[in-house]
Amino acid sequence: MKKYLHVKQKVKDNPKYDFVENENARKPGSPRIYSRDATHVLRKATIALARNFCDLEAKFDKQVKEHLDTSHYDMQMAKIAEKIRSYKKEYLILRQKPELDEAEHSLMYELEETIIKLSIRYIKIEDETIPFNDKLIRFKDIKKAISSIQLPMDELPIDTI
Repeated sequence: MKKYLHVKQKVKDNPKYDFVENENARKPGSPRIYSRDATHVLRKATIALARNFCDLEAKFDKQVKEHLDTSHYDMQMAKIAEKIRSYKKEYLILRQKPELDEAEHSLMYELEETIIKLSIRYIKIEDETIPFNDKLIRFKDIKKAISSIQLPMDELPIDTI
């Protein structure tokens, strides 16, 4: 993937006019982007976001919750966990018996196999939730960064952006 913006060329003796573009990715005829202009636009947008985030935070949280909803995974995992518990309980009852007949041995083997299969299924579902959890952490970091912006802002905090 070609990135459009990056420091392309330094203008000698005038850092306000440094280019921040990839010449190969720029569409023919489109205007040049200068670091001074890009920084100004980012600063203004950051200030506007910081000022209005109190009003936007509820909408932000709602969107995050809708896009990162894992409740269906949680329900599946809860059902599987309950099945595993009941099969383990049945297995332990059989295991405590001093002697087992052939049918009970067969049942124990079947319970072991079922517990293993259900455990694998549980882990696979759990693994599917990892990207959601990673994104949720990232969104929390974004909220924290927005909330930490100090106004008035004289300089653009590049590390925060």
